[in-house]
Amino acid sequence: MLQCEGGGKHYPFGRGFKEFLEDGTEHLDINRTNICQLPISEITNDATDAGVPLCLSRPDVAQRELDAFGELAKIVARELFQLPHKKTESQQFVKFEGTDDTFDIVSLQLSLDKDGDISLRAFSEKGAVQKKVDPFELRSRDPKTGAKEDATTEKSTDASSTASQGGQKDGGAAGAPVISLYSASEASEKKKTIPVSVEKKGGYGYAVEWADGATYIYSLVAIAVGSGGSLV
Repeated sequence: MLQCEGGGKHYPFGRGFKEFLEDGTEHLDINRTNICQLPISEITNDATDAGVPLCLSRPDVAQRELDAFGELAKIVARELFQLPHKKTESQQFVKFEGTDDTFDIVSLQLSLDKDGDISLRAFSEKGAVQKKVDPFELRSRDPKTGAKEDATTEKSTDASSTASQGGQKDGGAAGAPVISLYSASEASEKKKTIPVSVEKKGGYGYAVEWADGATYIYSLVAIAVGSGGSLV
């Protein structure tokens, strides 16, 4: 909209979609209070060229422009304030054994307890469920899809890895203590299933750092499946 010195209003680019959007909010799922219209203003253009925004200079002749941009600023501030508290519509639900309830995957919360265990909490309108997550099971899953990958290498069963205190095989003399010797590769494999930290990554999922130095960002779907849940 362009308002000339005589007070007339002109629409060189048409009237836009403001009225259309206001009339069709029920069908377009648009918040009516977020619709505003900004004027085409020579005052705004001059202020931009001069490098002094109207919000700072605030001349009396620019009251119409200030009101319009003030309305836009309120809309942006209101939406940004609410953004961290809004949930993403996932349209995916998970069901866990032992409960008849289904849970939206966006409600899943993953945390690392003081004892080093990974805990999963899921919430619904009817209640909540909490369970321990098997680190071996989670590590063996594809971080994005949750599909089962090749199992983490198990401990070596080589006879040389276990010997009796006296150097005899099969435990030596009766009652003699047995000393288990683990190779460096076995220790490395064990670290693959020891979680070090868990950190939320927006609405996508959680990053899990493992003791072997690897860090994977698991999607909520992968976490749901890796925790023994079934997508429904």
